[in-house]
Amino acid sequence: MVERELITRLDSLRINNRPIAILCSYVTLGVYIPALLLHKKLLKLGVDSHFILLEELFDTEDLIKIKELKKMYHANFRYAKAALKIASGSNSKSFSSAKIDAIHLSWNEKRIQHFLVFSGFWGDLLNEYTKKYNHLCVIDTIHMDSRSAPSWKGFNLGDAKVNEVRLFDHENQSLQAYISPQKSSFNRRVKQDGFSLLIHGGGWGIGTYKSVLKELVDHEFNINLIAYEAKDIENDARINYHLLNPDWKPIGSQNASFPPIGKVLNNGEIDWSEDDSYYPYYQLVKESDALISKPGGGTLNDCFSAIKPLILLEAFGEHEQYNAELWINLGYGISFDVWQQSGFSKELLRQIREKIAKDQQKIKTLDQLYYETKE
Repeated sequence: MVERELITRLDSLRINNRPIAILCSYVTLGVYIPALLLHKKLLKLGVDSHFILLEELFDTEDLIKIKELKKMYHANFRYAKAALKIASGSNSKSFSSAKIDAIHLSWNEKRIQHFLVFSGFWGDLLNEYTKKYNHLCVIDTIHMDSRSAPSWKGFNLGDAKVNEVRLFDHENQSLQAYISPQKSSFNRRVKQDGFSLLIHGGGWGIGTYKSVLKELVDHEFNINLIAYEAKDIENDARINYHLLNPDWKPIGSQNASFPPIGKVLNNGEIDWSEDDSYYPYYQLVKESDALISKPGGGTLNDCFSAIKPLILLEAFGEHEQYNAELWINLGYGISFDVWQQSGFSKELLRQIREKIAKDQQKIKTLDQLYYETKE
């Protein structure tokens, strides 16, 4: 998409107070969190933005199945990779027909004809809406991966005007934009002494992130590890555990919140005071010197926004492999194996951090592309 066209079109929407809808899913945090960040920023700019979650259309039984699937993916990376290969780009069979009718009616009453779509799973519903009300909608598909993720399989809206907005572009080996939190919203906390690493497995706790611990615990690193359920937590004083609340889910789109994170204390109790921050996970990112994780799009965005090197673990699917290639080629990350061969060089990570800081000055955030704003 041409930057100037995007600015002009969306600035016109703001001036005329035309509503927009941000369509996403809370199941995939790498989609949910960037979408929520953008929504909050657009609201602050005076945009009539509506934040809508796919899961609000699901029947209760299907929501339970998703939670069970999430646990299986977390427990078995091999199973998760195999399941991803047969993933469908449509889950419309999980939707309640009554809820679909209600949301279409709501969009029509609010005269919403402009959508920012963060998940391809919305394709069928958008198709139905445009046909039902004969609207000529403008649809921006916001891709968080450098090549299309599985949810975009079969995404086709016919005659609707679709603009592809790809933040990270593998084909052109470039970074077009990123989504940043409101910098003034974070707590000022005392940073840990020494060199801090934040290790996690994305929103679902997927991948080989636990396997690298044995290579790191005897080195002089402060290790902060995201846990996804109680059994992830071990009695090891060398690791600081932070539990992502496994029971969290947003209660309605209008009350969308960031997932709570609590620090696991030495006695095993959870200190939820970390949740007092605006975006508790990003608070941990800011306090770290580098991240170790699989190359999900949300993690790329976090690292670029916070100016943190990403030490890359095994990718989850082809789209994440493209992410890894792009990040290494741009000089924003390094594979764990290469970093290990360097003797876990802090100097290498410092050079990566300097490269990100330099390039960030030339890249706009997505809300700046929309409305030419600066914090």
